[in-house]
Amino acid sequence: MLTRALTLAHIVSLRAVGGVERCYCEFICTGVPQYSLKHHTILPRPFLAPEMAKEVGSCSDTVKCLKKLGPFHIPRFPRVFRNLNLRRILSSTKPDALVFWNSPTLVPIEQIPKDIPTIYYEHGASWFKSDASEMRHTLDHVAGIISNSVASKRVIELKWGQHYCESIKVCYNSLRPTCYPEKNERRSLRDSSLRLGVAGRMAPGKGFSLAIHALAVLSKNNIPARLYVAGTGSEFPNLKNVVKKLNLGERVKFLGMVRDMNSFFSRIDIFLCPSLHESFGLVCVEAMAHGVPVIATKVDGLPEVVSDNVTGLCVSPELPLSDYPKLGGGIEGLPEFVYDPDSDSLIGPRIPAPDRLAEAIVSLWEDRDKYRSLSESASNICATNFRFSDYVVNLLDSIYSIIKSQEL
Repeated sequence: MLTRALTLAHIVSLRAVGGVERCYCEFICTGVPQYSLKHHTILPRPFLAPEMAKEVGSCSDTVKCLKKLGPFHIPRFPRVFRNLNLRRILSSTKPDALVFWNSPTLVPIEQIPKDIPTIYYEHGASWFKSDASEMRHTLDHVAGIISNSVASKRVIELKWGQHYCESIKVCYNSLRPTCYPEKNERRSLRDSSLRLGVAGRMAPGKGFSLAIHALAVLSKNNIPARLYVAGTGSEFPNLKNVVKKLNLGERVKFLGMVRDMNSFFSRIDIFLCPSLHESFGLVCVEAMAHGVPVIATKVDGLPEVVSDNVTGLCVSPELPLSDYPKLGGGIEGLPEFVYDPDSDSLIGPRIPAPDRLAEAIVSLWEDRDKYRSLSESASNICATNFRFSDYVVNLLDSIYSIIKSQEL
């Protein structure tokens, strides 16, 4: 097997621990026989989340910060000093390519030497970028674009210009090695109770309050269900108020930050992802790997992850966003638009109705054979389609092909 030598520099913000950050950390720490790799991590700010500091430090050949030169802080103005520091870092590391992880406008694109191909790796930032001129200027000058879903690709094309379509490669996220279950699981529902789960940052876009309202519908219909909530965030006080208002205190359990997500998925029967926006939905892959069928909103990249009536159920968002605050959800920080896969267009955010979420849950509760079929398919498809080693090779192959295209 031919082994390709590849040196990559990455501009990536690692201040917080999220999907992009964990993906980056696992990526640079995973070796594959097809490539001999060197990774140089470039932080836009001098902050590195403690949870990832050890791994990033051990798996990166160097870790540098644009705002620091040794122990000295580089001021924001005049900008020339930080630009010079970037050039110094690139000159010393000599990368074959520079990859921007979900933050394409952190540094002026014209400050990057023309002999270093620049690649933008889209993980959802295009939903929120509002400076059209700056974004188009950056995209016009990168050597190539990689997106984590077809939805991400279409958002770039529909929002910033169809002429980018030929330069965008799709590379799906995958299941991180630390999230693999010990064995493929096929679940069966218990007769005594139904255990539902939601997980992620408690942010307005995740739709956790909709899951609580769906639980209230189940309770009214005498379905013995409980909801387990993993995560922390700004919406926690609102969610507690929703639980109190609906008198569901005994049916909802807030778990806080869960370190062992394998144990979380092992205790639930159905995973709910009622998000208003998700460029991909990696947590759904994690649930499916444990044989847990997923009920997700049919929006953005979620239907690419959750195959309707195969690995779970997709619920169309039918209610206007104006109904969301009435159901305990916040609207701060939501994107102005989302991608509608049915119409292949950008539309304003909408929310899935709690009644529809409850109906989907009941359909699996009442049809045990269908539940077992979805569980088996979810586990098998994850084992085949979302292997992390395949993801690393696909991403490296995409990067390598972009580099080679610049040599023609």
